[in-house]
Amino acid sequence: MHGVTGPYVKRIFGDEFGVDPQNLVNCNIMPDFGGMHPDPNLTYAASLVNEMKKGNHGFGAAFDGDGLFVQYRVAHAKGKEIFEVPTGWKFFGNLMDANRLSLCGEESFGTGSDHIREKDGVWAVLAWLSILAHRKQNVEEILVDHWKQYGRNFFTRYDYENCETAPAEKMMEVLNAFISDSSNVGKVFSHDGKSYKIKKADNFSYEDPIDKSVSMKQGIRIIFDDDSRIILRLSGTGSSGATIRLYIEGYEADVNKHLLDPQVLLKPLIEIALQISQLPKLTGRTSPTVIT
Repeated sequence: MHGVTGPYVKRIFGDEFGVDPQNLVNCNIMPDFGGMHPDPNLTYAASLVNEMKKGNHGFGAAFDGDGLFVQYRVAHAKGKEIFEVPTGWKFFGNLMDANRLSLCGEESFGTGSDHIREKDGVWAVLAWLSILAHRKQNVEEILVDHWKQYGRNFFTRYDYENCETAPAEKMMEVLNAFISDSSNVGKVFSHDGKSYKIKKADNFSYEDPIDKSVSMKQGIRIIFDDDSRIILRLSGTGSSGATIRLYIEGYEADVNKHLLDPQVLLKPLIEIALQISQLPKLTGRTSPTVIT
């Protein structure tokens, strides 16, 4: 995305690996990212997504401007310790300093390890290429094998940008009242033939196991029996408007559904989230600004 990783990409993948320069795009550092959005999600990196859909490439990667979730069942099956932390790389740093963590990642695709204690997009791509070389399979084959063993967690994020602050805050009040009502635990919500039973509802808090600091109110969470979950966060409640982020994660064990479009499989959960939060009613927004 014309960010700082450009020269590294050209040197490592071009000079060392011999990748054709025409496959290394937007590698010139520009202060305005060449007029592009520096967040290479499915919306803002649509050109890469469309190129991959042509089927001419086996692997594609996009790096954000500064070079930036393993499921519990995978970690437990492997006997590995796993931590879910609030937003902020500092929480990973504490765990790494204490030798409790060596690999970490965030929802916005940033990945890193204790080799530098920071996000490192180039390293993440090299790690993936190492897996491809070791397994002698393409990305799809590796993922399908993984999902057969552990099931697949589908994920999407809806961003509602520039919302009016008062209605957005009212929505959060509704959600706080919902999670405070213990009678909601055990309730079943259904849509389009799919049902989900609430196992837990809270406002996520985290106690750092190293320095014992506590981070409160990190996001409204509604977790269901199969560990599918809904998370809502509100940010930027200033004069320029608020941003509501709706995270949807759905678990699917049925191998016959593992290749479905996430928006199709998660549709029931999305509708349940909109029902519980009353987001369309309270904010007047009928669709998100960005879908990831």
